[in-house]
Amino acid sequence: MNSRAHLAQAAAAARGLAEALGELAKDVPVLDADANTYDSTRLPPRTSRRRFAELCRSNRIPGAHQEGKVWVCPREAWHATRSRRREGVVASKPPMAPEHSVDALLARQGLRLIDK
Repeated sequence: MNSRAHLAQAAAAARGLAEALGELAKDVPVLDADANTYDSTRLPPRTSRRRFAELCRSNRIPGAHQEGKVWVCPREAWHATRSRRREGVVASKPPMAPEHSVDALLARQGLRLIDK
């Protein structure tokens, strides 16, 4: 038997295997992919499975629970908790106290700023 015959036989076996696996996949019940939740298999964007489990385990995500080995949490709770903007918190610089001005800090060290 030459190499072409072996390749043809291997290709036919691969097609048969692919068809058999396709039939088996049809018989497996599909879990309902709930659009309102994230889980360890359908992760939030830019989040690793390890980080997702760590945040759920630490009770930082309200409503997160474990189903077997899979962590599940509501999408809204995830985004509300992981949002960089916190509601009601205004990110602004506190005013600088006069004793922390550049001139005061330099003067404490016996230095001064020279204008050119």
